[in-house]
This record gives sequence, C-alpha cells and structure tokens, in this order.
Amino acid sequence: NNVREIKDTITSATTSTMVDSTSGTEHKSLTHAYSFIDHDNLSEQRIESLRAILKDKYGVKNDNLVTALCALGEATTHVAVLLMNYVEHTYAGTQNQSGDDQLHLDIDCDNAVFEAIRRSGVFQIAASEETPKETDVKPASTQLTEEEMFSLGFD
Repeated sequence: NNVREIKDTITSATTSTMVDSTSGTEHKSLTHAYSFIDHDNLSEQRIESLRAILKDKYGVKNDNLVTALCALGEATTHVAVLLMNYVEHTYAGTQNQSGDDQLHLDIDCDNAVFEAIRRSGVFQIAASEETPKETDVKPASTQLTEEEMFSLGFD
C-alpha cells in the first residue's frame, strides 16, 4: 500500500495538462520533480545502500567511481518513475540528430539523467541521443581535476 500511495502522490503532484502545438490536442504530461521522488531521504538511502554494496561486496576503491555509479543508479530510479507514470506518448514536435521524432518522454528521461549526473559532481561532459552535443555538466566549483572526472554517453 505504501508504494501505491507514493506512486499516487507522485503522479497527482507532478501531472499537468499540455496542449500539442500542432494539433491543439490536450494531453496529460508528467512533470518530473525530484522532490516528490526523493522525499523522506529515499535518495540518500538508495545511494548509501548502493555505495555499501559497491565498496564492501565488490571492493570498488575509487570514491569518484562509486559516486558516478550511484548517480547513474539515481538516474535509473527517476527514469523508471517516468516510464511507470507516462500514460500518453506524445511527440514534442522536434527531431533529434538521428532524425527520430522526439517524444516528451524521451526528453524528460534525458533531463532526468542530466540532472542526476550534474548533482553528483563527478562528471564533466555528457551527450545523449536527445542531446548529442557534448554538454558541460561539471560543477561551477570543484576540487577534482579533469582526470578524476568522468564523461558519459547515453541513450
């Protein structure tokens, strides 16, 4: 029941009505909101759990690598919530560099991954199918050198 209540809360709090600029048709859209998915320190709990598994079970010694993998885990969590709650697969009216028509879902998932890796502070460059240009995601101030940071390509 708790999972269902959380899902209902996330869905009702983050759903908005959008109008397709081409057809004028209204559709429900999931507005991705970190605060609803990460309430009650769930994000910190997931990160600490994954951090412990990576370090204790698999012996990963590089703290920046652990942080990067935890960020990708968080991105996966947010994409999963988007996929579970996206009811209408509507087109955004744009195409990616591959020539594919972009769905609002594609763009929202792309944004969720970019947000997670920016928050981690250990990535410097990222690119995706939806955002193929190498994008600077490095924090404004960091003590890490470029050699200590990661680059990411994803779809």
